[in-house]
Amino acid sequence: MEQKVRRYPTEPLMALFPDDLTDSTVAAMLSINRVTVGKWRREPQMISEWYADELAINLGMHPIQIWANWLEEVA
Repeated sequence: MEQKVRRYPTEPLMALFPDDLTDSTVAAMLSINRVTVGKWRREPQMISEWYADELAINLGMHPIQIWANWLEEVA
C-alpha cells in the first residue's frame, strides 16, 4: 500500500478565500467540515497529494493551480 506523504501546505488553498468568507461557506465549497477550515486558517497544516487533489477538484481546479510544485512532486 502506498504511503500518503503530507507535502502540500494548506496556506495556498486558504489564500483562495477572502477572510470575510465564513468557515461554513468555505467548508461547503471544499466539501469538508467547517471546523477543519477554521483550524487551517489558524494553524496551517500539511496534506497528502491525494487530499490536495480531491480538494482542488471540489473547487473545479487542477492542483497545479493551487500548488505550483504539483507536477514536480507527483511526477
